[in-house]
Amino acid sequence: MGNPRPWCFILGASSGMGEACARQLHAEGMNVYGLHLDPSSAQPHLDQLVADLSGDGTRFCLVNANAAKSSVRESVIGELKELAQGGPGVAVAVHSLAFGALGPPASSR
Repeated sequence: MGNPRPWCFILGASSGMGEACARQLHAEGMNVYGLHLDPSSAQPHLDQLVADLSGDGTRFCLVNANAAKSSVRESVIGELKELAQGGPGVAVAVHSLAFGALGPPASSR
């Protein structure tokens, strides 16, 4: 059963504009699915981000993976579709990756 709140999908959710968007959209009551690529030295900050954005009836998923890999994108899109199933779906997508464009975010298959 899906969560009745809409989802936002954020590429680059662990810092900068991506983190700011995650925090604001969470504050507005949205579920957040964030993808990021950080070294283990960033773990204390990531743990705090997860603690800050968990609860309040919303869901927060933070995945550390390389979005430049098509296999990662396919896996993430599949997981997000499953999470959003039965609910209002994904209402917002934010691209805030430090290393730029990836090509198409999803295939037309």
